Amino acid sequence: MKYIVKRSSLYNNEKPCNEAFLCAHKCWDIRYYGSEETFDFHHSNTEGTWRGKGKNHTKIGNTCIKRQIDKELWTVEISSIRELNKFIAKYGKIIIRPWEWISYPEIEIYDDYIE
Repeated sequence: MKYIVKRSSLYNNEKPCNEAFLCAHKCWDIRYYGSEETFDFHHSNTEGTWRGKGKNHTKIGNTCIKRQIDKELWTVEISSIRELNKFIAKYGKIIIRPWEWISYPEIEIYDDYIE
């Protein structure tokens, strides 16, 4: 299974661990605005227009807008509980959580204070 991987102590796009590789992922940018026009009114000066980035722009009901923005993210492939246990033994504490906008969960190597 693929996991997005990051390290608490890294604040840039450095490789978080030896096993990591860059992989293209479909990411979804979801905003709670009723329309693209409302987003553009509030954010076009800082983020550009809604349609200026991404693809597959859609509206979800009356409250959300969504677009696909592909990103290259650090990824690891872990195929079994045994491999996950080896990863934990090598890197120490980890946090596994769902990634809100991608179908893969995220592993964070917890080597720095994040709260």
